[in-house]
Amino acid sequence: MANPGTVVAHIAKLVITIACMKFFKDSFSLRVTEQSWAVRALQILLVHSILGIFRYGGSSTTKRFRNFYELFTSIIEVVPFAFFTTEVLLKYRVREELRFLLLALALSPSVIELSSSRIKDRSKLSKFTNIIFGLQSAALIIVCLLNDNYGGLSLAASFAVSRYFSEDFCDHYEVPYADLSQYSLGFVEIFALVTLKDI
Repeated sequence: MANPGTVVAHIAKLVITIACMKFFKDSFSLRVTEQSWAVRALQILLVHSILGIFRYGGSSTTKRFRNFYELFTSIIEVVPFAFFTTEVLLKYRVREELRFLLLALALSPSVIELSSSRIKDRSKLSKFTNIIFGLQSAALIIVCLLNDNYGGLSLAASFAVSRYFSEDFCDHYEVPYADLSQYSLGFVEIFALVTLKDI
């Protein structure tokens, strides 16, 4: 079913993503040489925006396409922030073991979701994901504060709003969650760019 408001939200995120990608070398290429974690996160968000425009732009999308979009949406709720955090930790030369431990933990909810078609208790997976991203945010905040990069606080705060508060806000004020989540991800992209430019 077509939803013009959600299409506009995906277009807004697409414009923000393209604007952010222009700040990185080779960001529109498959061969990324610099800041590859951040560029990959932006590329994933770019693909999601394009898929979202097709998903909500027409009423004749197939059930398979809608299911693929929903699966991809569950991935973008997790992967981009993990990649942005990994890029920041890499730039500040945090120990490789810690970086990849946090990355592996952050990607585990997506792996669990992709590996099992029927998850019995989504609330447990959601709590697990929230704990993981609390750890990611804490690591990001600590590293950025130790290096006087206050953009990292904005990145962590924007993701916290996107992850922890936007769903309740949507329920309370009857705002479509699909729309608000796209705008929230746009802010995450902007603050990720600010954080990386301050390094």
